[in-house]
Amino acid sequence: MIGRPTDWYPVKTSLYQNVPAFLRPKRPRFLPERPRSQNVPSTAAKKLPFPNANSPKNRNNMNVGIFFAVATLLASCLALSPTDTLSLDDQARLKQLFEQAIPFQSVGHAHYAILGLSTLGATIPKAQDACSYLKSNIDTSDIQSIYHAASAAKALGNCKIALGAGQETLTASLSESAEVADLFFAVSTQSALGLPIKSADIVKALDTGLKRDDSILGTSYALHIASQLSKETNVDKYFELIEDIVAQADTIDDKYLQFDNLQQASVFITGAYTLATKVNKKPLITDEQAVQLANYILTRKATQTIRNAYLVVAALKSFSGNTFQVPVAFSLSGSMAISKEEPFVKIGVSDVMSKSLGKLTVKASSVVGREDDETLASNQAFAATKDETIYQLDLMKSKPSPGFYIIQLAAAAAGGKPAPHLIGLTDGEVTVKVTTQVSISNVEISVVDREQSITA
Repeated sequence: MIGRPTDWYPVKTSLYQNVPAFLRPKRPRFLPERPRSQNVPSTAAKKLPFPNANSPKNRNNMNVGIFFAVATLLASCLALSPTDTLSLDDQARLKQLFEQAIPFQSVGHAHYAILGLSTLGATIPKAQDACSYLKSNIDTSDIQSIYHAASAAKALGNCKIALGAGQETLTASLSESAEVADLFFAVSTQSALGLPIKSADIVKALDTGLKRDDSILGTSYALHIASQLSKETNVDKYFELIEDIVAQADTIDDKYLQFDNLQQASVFITGAYTLATKVNKKPLITDEQAVQLANYILTRKATQTIRNAYLVVAALKSFSGNTFQVPVAFSLSGSMAISKEEPFVKIGVSDVMSKSLGKLTVKASSVVGREDDETLASNQAFAATKDETIYQLDLMKSKPSPGFYIIQLAAAAAGGKPAPHLIGLTDGEVTVKVTTQVSISNVEISVVDREQSITA
């Protein structure tokens, strides 16, 4: 990681967060890296004899391999499905929140509202008035104000921002003395305005800036900067920062992975998947970590501020729109009560933005009574409906007794097509309640009058 001595590398303690203590390796947090000069060249490696598996050294290596295999198996068994989604009702509320930001209070306020609406696929009301506001209120002495105006103008589509005196501010923010945040604002401004980006100079400035600021937010900004550099620029060292950053997040209740605040989480998530798309590599985030990060973002969806609402929408859009890790959410659609009159269990299967994942086959792996742990049914297929995200199962055909039932859910791409980018396909769970009607055929009411005494 930039900012640390080059002869040390961090042991990812997060790899063992869900591994029992007795299986965790006992070793220091930092281990010395083998000098590059001692690395065996690949050509020489081919000439080495097959290692003797019976030697003590190689037996130890085999034991280490077995440990990591067990650790990987345990981690895979702890995979999660998102606990929630940004429902259509949630999106309608946030859309209204963004629209109510007009008239804007600042250029930054306008930026978050405009990009929020754009991310939700909504029409931006009074776009020309919004463009005029940006032109009139941009502060050309502040690179962040310039960034807000340029990014918002790009989202509007037919809005051109002239830098004017802001060119000097932009140039100063691209120097090696610039902070990482200012460098991000400057490079993003160049990208938004279609200006040429001198990638070699940006790399020098970024490396210098990261030596001063290797915070979570600073390194997350670096991911965004790297994603905007030329195709010829090697950005591998920035891509590797993803693993370092996510290792600094805290796991809460084995469901949530969170940083110090929403801004850090959102900037990291959007930066990680944007850079992953650029280099066409799966980000160095485990599937479980991806789901836990999405869960954390979803806990913030009730926000009432324009900025935080945009941060939520932007992060969830990254989980929905990438080609590497798309968390699959299972949820009840409608009432949890099942009866003879309403026999169908209706399940929603979607991404975290409540969008369809295409044609799926969905089944109930098991239906178990919550009170007695008795299995009512297993491997029951759900039927598709007109809504591509809703599937239903007639649970009453299994003749359940009244009570609560836990349904374990699994899904797969229709036709057996591989879908490695969909995560949590076998980890859905919902609870339903089977109700019944009780008819009373004969009722007798007795009225009794008796004396009562009260003793003081």
